[in-house]
Amino acid sequence: MGGMMQKSNVVKLMKMLKFGGSLVGLVLIVVWSAGLLQEKQAPGKMDALDGRLLPEGAVVHEVVALEMPTRVSLSGTVHSERRIHLSSRIPAYVKDIHVMAGSVVKDGDLLIELDQRELLKELAAAEAQLSLAETGYQRSDRLLKTNATTVQAFEMAESGYKAALAGVERIKVMLTYTQITSPINGVVTDRHVETGDLAGAGQGLLSVYDPERLRLDVPVPARLVSKFPVGQKVTVTLDQVATPVEGKVVEIVSEFDPVTRTRRVKIHLVNVKGDVLPGMYGQVAVDLDPRPVVLVPQDAVTAIGQLTYVQKVAGARCVTRWVTTGRRMDDRIEILSGVSHGDRLLLNK
Repeated sequence: MGGMMQKSNVVKLMKMLKFGGSLVGLVLIVVWSAGLLQEKQAPGKMDALDGRLLPEGAVVHEVVALEMPTRVSLSGTVHSERRIHLSSRIPAYVKDIHVMAGSVVKDGDLLIELDQRELLKELAAAEAQLSLAETGYQRSDRLLKTNATTVQAFEMAESGYKAALAGVERIKVMLTYTQITSPINGVVTDRHVETGDLAGAGQGLLSVYDPERLRLDVPVPARLVSKFPVGQKVTVTLDQVATPVEGKVVEIVSEFDPVTRTRRVKIHLVNVKGDVLPGMYGQVAVDLDPRPVVLVPQDAVTAIGQLTYVQKVAGARCVTRWVTTGRRMDDRIEILSGVSHGDRLLLNK
């Protein structure tokens, strides 16, 4: 009996030692994992490297700034040098319209007819008044010759006759105002009325412009006005016109625009054809003094929406740099900011 108890106690002791050993081992693992058994180092900062590693086989371009003349393009609008706005000189209804916008007309062509009925009634009444006044005038003239009337009575009859005659002539002139004719050879534009509309005195009816006398009006900054002396020939590029047009500076407006601080330069367009229309957008270029220009291959520039960037090479790494781009010249792009002479750029090959 005593031997069995002794054996049981030994087993219990073995189990306790085994459990204790496991516990000690677990504690040692936790202590080692926490670094408590290693030599401690003072806290510090680790330098972070910019960008990314340069890809293997990367093609690098070295930037070289070149002295190049700068060309500035100035925008303007085409206007007709001879544009006439036709208005009604009398209040009347529009009877008929013989043209539409875009119609080619000649000097003297009838464009619009206004209703004459009211004026014809006034003319009939004025002619009747003239006939009566003329009869009274002639009778007073006969009586004066025989001293049967006074000079005062004769003068009153004469004055009434002249007033009635002037009234008839006035209405006849007003009747001519009902016939709106073209004052030039040109093209109709901006028709503002339709048949049946009531045109008031002074109301604009339509406009006619001369298609052979056109000019480009360009707002020019003050610093560039000297580049456009009167008489100088320039090349004008027009929107929707395939070939450039020759131009000649004919006038420089003598005042500045208070908002844009520019002066308007008028450039006459030489030998233009029917494909050039008022309101067209045009450009004229002017060369400035040479300045350093940074041009890089298009493969060096990446666009994301409205933003552009390059990969600048520094040692064995490349760093993203946002840039501002300018003109495109063949397969090169002008860099306005973000890249300098001597920089090395990664090409997107």
